[in-house]
Amino acid sequence: MKKPITTILSNNFIRLISSFINNATKEDIVLFLPSKPISQIIIKLLNTKKYNSVNDSISLIKCLLDKAPENYIVSFVREGIIESLKNFKLEENLELNERKRIGQEVEEER
Repeated sequence: MKKPITTILSNNFIRLISSFINNATKEDIVLFLPSKPISQIIIKLLNTKKYNSVNDSISLIKCLLDKAPENYIVSFVREGIIESLKNFKLEENLELNERKRIGQEVEEER
């Protein structure tokens, strides 16, 4: 039976990749982290919706886009990473709006 990617890839592994990106040259990053495979890993981690996986993935995305945006942005769009990030922001905004609405209702009741 095949294990899910989230079982195979620990958060420590993602942190290791982030550390490599922070300390490597652009050329090394592009050489050792091809855009399609790393994008596929990131989208799978984002889709788990587990806080640590999502948080570490966002950190990884930021590192890659800071160091070599032209090498990764196309894969991020193709794999749905950008859309996923937009959806997270939308969900966050919806939750915030709901909290505000509930807060207003409580204030009106007082």
